[in-house]
Amino acid sequence: MTRRIRRSLAVGFALLGGASTPALAQTVCTPFDQLPGTVLRDAHGVPHIFAGSLDDLSFTNGYVEAQDRLFEMEILRRAGKGTLSEVLGASFLEMDSSTRRDLYTPAERQAHFDALAAADRQTIGRFADGVNLYICQAKLDPSKLPAEYAALGFLPADWTALDTVAAAEYLVGVFGAFGGDEVHNAAFFFDVKSRLRRTRAKHVFDDHFPLFDPQSPTTIPQLEKTYDDPLRHSTRPFAGRQLRLLERYLPSINAAAGLSSAQAQARASSEEQLGVGAARRHLASNAILVSGALTDTGNPILLGGPQVGYAIPSFFFEVGLHAPGIDAVGVIPPAGPGIVIGRTQNFAYTITSGISDQVDTYLEVLNPSNAKQYLFNGVYHDMTCRTETFTVQEPPPPAGSGGAPMTVEREFCRTLHGPVFFSDPARGAAFSHAYAHRNLELL
Repeated sequence: MTRRIRRSLAVGFALLGGASTPALAQTVCTPFDQLPGTVLRDAHGVPHIFAGSLDDLSFTNGYVEAQDRLFEMEILRRAGKGTLSEVLGASFLEMDSSTRRDLYTPAERQAHFDALAAADRQTIGRFADGVNLYICQAKLDPSKLPAEYAALGFLPADWTALDTVAAAEYLVGVFGAFGGDEVHNAAFFFDVKSRLRRTRAKHVFDDHFPLFDPQSPTTIPQLEKTYDDPLRHSTRPFAGRQLRLLERYLPSINAAAGLSSAQAQARASSEEQLGVGAARRHLASNAILVSGALTDTGNPILLGGPQVGYAIPSFFFEVGLHAPGIDAVGVIPPAGPGIVIGRTQNFAYTITSGISDQVDTYLEVLNPSNAKQYLFNGVYHDMTCRTETFTVQEPPPPAGSGGAPMTVEREFCRTLHGPVFFSDPARGAAFSHAYAHRNLELL
C-alpha cells in the first residue's frame, strides 16, 4: 500500500509455480518456535529461513511472508481476482471490472494450477499452509493482524493456491503485457488525416508510432543477425483495403478509443494508489550484464533494475531461502513462494519488463440479427459470454463512507481471439484483444 492509502487508513488506526488445489490439513495454531523451519533476521529485519526440506522451507516461507506482509498479500490476491471493490469501494470497480474481463475465471485459474508440475503444486500448497497458520494465529491474537483489516472492517479469509495463481497472472499483465493500442493508433491517424494530406498524415503517424526505426539503438549488434526482420511477415502499412475498412468503422473506433482511454485512466489511478502503477506509467525497468572480461575480478556483474516505484511497504518482499537444493537471497512480490530476483552462491538472476507488443486488437464484425455473434472465416460464431457479480462495499468511517454494500452485474464476452473490450451493435462492430501469452503466464 502506498503512503496515500496508509495515511487515510491511519486515521482509523511469480515465484515458484505450483491435479487440484491441495486440501489444507486441519490447522492447529502453534507458537512461532514450532515452525518446521528456523527464521533468523539480519540487521535490516530481512528474514533468512533455514529448513531441512523444500516442503518445510515453503511452509515457513508462507508463514513469514504473511507475518511481514499479510495485508499487501490481501491486496495482490484481490487485484488478481477482481475483488478490490469489496473492501476499498466503488473507486476500484473499474479496475476489478477490467481484471475479470481480461484475465481468468476461477475454473480457468484452477486449470492453470493443475497444469503445473506436481512439485510446483506441492510448493504452492505448502506455502498456503504456512500463510494460513499465521492467519489462524492472527485471528486469535489481534495484535498480529495488520491494522488495515480493522480499519476496513473485515478479516482475512484463508489463503489458497489459487490466490497465488491469481496474483501471479495479474502481475504478469502489469509488467509483461504491452500493446493492444490499435484503436487509439487508428483514431490518431484519421484525426491527423482529416487535417493534412494522406501522405503527410502517414509521415506524422510514423513519427509517433514507428513500426521499425533503423536508427534506434539495439541490444543485439546488427552484425550478429540473430533476429528476424520485424517487417517480413507484417501487413503492408496503410494498404488501401485496410484504410477503407477502418474508415468504414471509424465511429466505432473512435468510441472504443475514448472508452478504453477512460477505463485505462481509472485503472491507472487505482494501481497508483496500490503502489503497482509505476511500471505501466514509466516503463523504466532495466538490466545490465557486464562480461567478466571487463571486470577486475574476471567475474561477470549483473545489475538488475526493476523500477517498480516507491511504496510503503515496498512492492517486493526480501527473503533468504536455505534448504537442500536451494540457497538464495532476493525478492518476490508477496503473494507466493520463492525468489524472482536474487542471487545464489554461484550466479545471480533478474527480470525486467517485457516492452514488446504482445497484444493485438481484432475488429469483430457483428451479426446484424444477433449482436452476440461475430464473423470469422465467412461464418457467424457465438461469443462466449458470462455475467459477473461485483459486491461493492465502501470502507467504514473514518477510512470511508460506509453504508450497505451495492451489487453490480456486468456481462463479459469473448471471441476466439480473446476478451471483447468494446461492443457497438448499432454500427455492427466490436473489438477484442488477443494476448500472445494467454493461458501461459505460469509456464
